[in-house]
Amino acid sequence: MHSPLTIIVRIGSVANPNVQSEVHIYINSEQMGYFFLMITMYSLASLPLIYVYSFSPRSELIGFINFLVVNFVACFFDTVLAFIALFSQRQSTSTTRVARLTSIVNLIRWVIAVFFPCVNYKRALFNIRLKSNQECISAVNSLMLTNDSATESWMSTHESGIGIQFIIFCIQIFVWSMILILIESGTNIKLGCRRCCNCENDLAETDTRSPLGDVEGAIPQQWNDAHLDEDVRNERRLLREETNLSASSVILVRDLAKRFKKRKEKSLHRRIFTAVDHLNFHVTQRSCFGLLGTYIIRANGAGKTTTFRMLINDLKPTSGEIIINGKDINKKERDLDIGFCPQFDWLINDLTVIEILL
Repeated sequence: MHSPLTIIVRIGSVANPNVQSEVHIYINSEQMGYFFLMITMYSLASLPLIYVYSFSPRSELIGFINFLVVNFVACFFDTVLAFIALFSQRQSTSTTRVARLTSIVNLIRWVIAVFFPCVNYKRALFNIRLKSNQECISAVNSLMLTNDSATESWMSTHESGIGIQFIIFCIQIFVWSMILILIESGTNIKLGCRRCCNCENDLAETDTRSPLGDVEGAIPQQWNDAHLDEDVRNERRLLREETNLSASSVILVRDLAKRFKKRKEKSLHRRIFTAVDHLNFHVTQRSCFGLLGTYIIRANGAGKTTTFRMLINDLKPTSGEIIINGKDINKKERDLDIGFCPQFDWLINDLTVIEILL
């Protein structure tokens, strides 16, 4: 996104004949290059921050709106503080020393810039503009009793360089990325604390063979199939006990399970969603098979697409065994023998009852 924006700014600087306009300074390649650098750093610093905001509400959309509102308020507050610093310095009786209120306000502005990438980016643009115009530097030095110079290098940590803004962006990228990683792994931390405290929960006993190694993979080692219908229970036990089925079956699925985490749920147990729960079936040669959703779950959410994705090794199961043509696909990374056309949209609303059944 920042590349097209840089091109637009460049076109605007060339098309605008007014040399007093702010965009006109970007007609020079040097200013344009540092503009591109700053907007790139701003993008990298803002991305993890946006993701952090998406975890606070119940909706990602509300999180994005909160992000926009908070950043707008931060930029507006920084602008107000800049005017307060200016007027307080103008009211000062000393012409050689910075007023105490001005120093405090400037410190607050730096703190805001550290926490908000948008404010830091705004200050970087101001410094690019400031360094490009000697008259602006002279005016700022006269009003604020600063010692800015146009001869400072672009990456200098002193005004009017943008080196300090670059360093702040690097810190923001690291800090907000670490916070995002901690939030993402928060479930693991909670589960670890519960285990350390010997807290009882139904996820304590897990399958150590799970490839996920976290609450997504928390599947009890012993699964009770007493609630299943008798024919389903008999088929499951047949598939588990019969060892020759793997040679005679094209597809053999034993106790296939897949669990996902729902990020927005605060409760640890409700955050775990079981899409496929100990599925067992086998398909012989020259056979046709399909997966049907239950009436309660309707057509969506029954785990059909999830099952097919696991059959083609596009998705790793939480537990269970999948054997295709005698090969355990969980141990294979390539040369798979099965594929399927993904479901982009269904035509159920346009089909008749007979067409649906056929």
